[in-house]
Amino acid sequence: MDEATKRLFKKYGYSPVVEDIREHRGQLLPTKEEALRHIEEDEAFQDEVLEKYGPVDVVDLLRKVREE
Repeated sequence: MDEATKRLFKKYGYSPVVEDIREHRGQLLPTKEEALRHIEEDEAFQDEVLEKYGPVDVVDLLRKVREE
């Protein structure tokens, strides 16, 4: 494996060893199409949550929880 590939694997958290283990256990990573479908579903869910509850100020919520 060349150095550029190793750097990309490290940058994006991909491990050929972990992938080999997943394949051995029958846990293949999703295909590109499956991954894109999951992203689209997640974005649609995010839009639903925003529409229902509006934007959430996480920092403000954390402050309130810490005060209680």
